[in-house]
Amino acid sequence: MKHLLFLASCVCLIGATAAAVPPAEYFSADINAPYVSWLTSRGEANFEHSAFLSGTTEGDGVAVHWTIDDSTRTIRLAVAAPATGWVGFGLAEAGGMKGADIVLFEAATNTLTDAYAIEYVAPKTDDSQDWLLLHSQTDGNIIIFEAERLLDTGDAMDRPIGFDGEFVIPPHRVIAAWGDTPTVSYHGDNRARSALRFYPAHGNSGREEDVFAEEMAQEAEGYIDLLMPDHPVSLDGTEYVDLCFSYQDLINLGMPADVPLHIIGFEPVIDSARHLHHLVMFGSGYDGDLPEGSCDQTAVAFQGGLSLAWGYAPGGVPWEMPDEAGVPLGPGEDSYKMFYLNYHYDNRWQDTGISDSSGVRIYYTTQKRKHDAGILQLGDPIVQLAGEPIGQGLIRHDFNCPSTCSLNFKEEVTVYKEVLHMHEVGVTMFNEVIRDGEVMRRASVDYFDFDQAGLHEVQQGTFTIKPGDSIRTSCSFNTTSSKEAIEYGYGSQDEMCVSYMHYYPKQKLPLGVCGANWFFPACAATLTTEPISEVERVFGVIPPVPGVGDTGEAGASDDGTSSSAPRSAQVGALALAVVALSFSFTADGTIV
Repeated sequence: MKHLLFLASCVCLIGATAAAVPPAEYFSADINAPYVSWLTSRGEANFEHSAFLSGTTEGDGVAVHWTIDDSTRTIRLAVAAPATGWVGFGLAEAGGMKGADIVLFEAATNTLTDAYAIEYVAPKTDDSQDWLLLHSQTDGNIIIFEAERLLDTGDAMDRPIGFDGEFVIPPHRVIAAWGDTPTVSYHGDNRARSALRFYPAHGNSGREEDVFAEEMAQEAEGYIDLLMPDHPVSLDGTEYVDLCFSYQDLINLGMPADVPLHIIGFEPVIDSARHLHHLVMFGSGYDGDLPEGSCDQTAVAFQGGLSLAWGYAPGGVPWEMPDEAGVPLGPGEDSYKMFYLNYHYDNRWQDTGISDSSGVRIYYTTQKRKHDAGILQLGDPIVQLAGEPIGQGLIRHDFNCPSTCSLNFKEEVTVYKEVLHMHEVGVTMFNEVIRDGEVMRRASVDYFDFDQAGLHEVQQGTFTIKPGDSIRTSCSFNTTSSKEAIEYGYGSQDEMCVSYMHYYPKQKLPLGVCGANWFFPACAATLTTEPISEVERVFGVIPPVPGVGDTGEAGASDDGTSSSAPRSAQVGALALAVVALSFSFTADGTIV
C-alpha cells in the first residue's frame, strides 16, 4: 500500500462551458460532404437530437440522430458511419455486446435486421422484426440509414427506450460497429460505445457528457479537481495507492473556507483507463493536518468519521445529484472536510512505463439544497469475507440485510441511484426491497460486464425505503472456466458482491453499511449460497408458454486467487474498530 498526500490540483469557477461539437463537424473532411448533404436535406428536418459516438481509433466514430414521437410512442433513428458495407447500432445494458439489442443495416441488399446478442459473438436475428427501414443511402465512404420502431415493442429480445430526461435516471448505454464487407462480419477496431440521453434536458446533443456539462454550467458555482499526481503504475497485478486531501488542501485549492457548500456533481477524470481497476473516495469531517506522507485512516475515522462519497469503475460516467439533495462540504457539523481516495491499479499485463493522473472533479454550490445525501452499502462492501471461496460452477450468493437495520432510519428515505458491483466472474445481480414479507421492487442487471460497467447503474427512477424494510442483494457467479479457485477479496481477479443505494436524507448508520459479518448487530447481513442450473434473466430469454412449467417466484424471506492486497484497501480494521466505538447501541441493536 502506498500513501500520498495532495500535491497539486486545480479549482475553477464555472463560466462558459465547451459547446458540443455541431453535427456538420462530426466527420473528417474526406467523407463529410455526403453526410452534410444528407444533414441539410433530411437530417435537420427529421431529427431533433444527435450525438457523435467516438470510435476506438482517433477520429473514427458514428453519428446518431433521433427524434421521439410521444403520441405514437415511437423513435425515429438515423445512423451514419464511415463504411461501405454495413453498420450496426445497439442498446446495451452494460455498454458491451452482452445483453445488447441491435439493429443492423447492410448496404448491398438494402436490408435492415432486428438482432440481439448475449455474448461476444455474432448477433442473433430476432424472431420479431420490429424496425422499419425508412431511408438509406451509400455515398462514397459513408453509409446512412433511417429507421423507426416502438419505444417499447414488448419483445423480450428488444430493450425498451424509457424516459431519461431527469438526472436521477441513468442514461442509456449504446454501442455501434461498422465495416466494408457486404455482410456483417467482425468489426475489429471499427466500434464505439457511449451513454446517451434520448430525452436530453439541454440543447440538441444527447451525449451524457454534453448534457452534464450544460447542467453544471447552470447549477454549479465552481469545481475542484482531485487528481493523482502522475503515479507510476507498478508491474504488480494488484496495487493499491491512497491519496489524501486535507481541509487545508481544499482551501488552498480555492474552496470557500467560511461558506457551507453542497457537492452537486461528480465527474470522473480518467487517464490510464486500462490500468485503473476502480477508484473510491471517502469523506471525513476531520479538519486537522495529516502527518507528512500519510493517509492515516485511524486518525481520520476517530476524529471525523469516514464514509463513502463516490466511486468509479470501468464505464463510469458523470452524474449529478438530485435537485433535493447534495453532499455537504466545508463548514458544518456533518460536512466533509477532507477526502481520502483509494486507487486500485491492475497491471496483470505488466505494461511498462505507465503513469496515471486519474481522479475526480467535484462541482459545488453555495445554494444549499434541502437534504444531505448518503450512501447505503449492501452485500459485502468492506470485504469481510476476504479469502472465502465463492464456490465452483454456477452459484448464487444472497446477502440479506435485516429489517432491524432500516429501523434505525428516523424517516423513510428516497433512493435516487442504485449501483451494482461485482468483478469478472459475476454474471447477473439484483437487489430486492422487501416489506412485510413481500418483494416491493427489484432492480437488476441481466448481463453484468465488469469491463464495460464495473459499477452498473440501474436505469430507473426514484423509490422509497421505509423503516422496517429489508433488502436482499443477490450475486450469481460462474467459475466454470476458472482454472483456480475464486475467492472474495480486494485483488483484481478476486470477487466482490456489493450494491450501493444513494439516498436522501442521510441517516445515522456506522459507515452506512449493512453487510456480511458487520460489527453493528442490527445491520449484520446473513449470507446464503446455493448452486443453480441457470441464471435468472429476462432479456434474450424466450418467454415460457403459459401453463407449461413452473413460472412462479419463490417467496421472499427476511433472513434470508487469493490476494495479498491489504485489508486497508477500503478501510483499515483498526479504523473500523474506532468507528464502532463512536456509536452506542441499545439491547435490540438500534443506535442511541
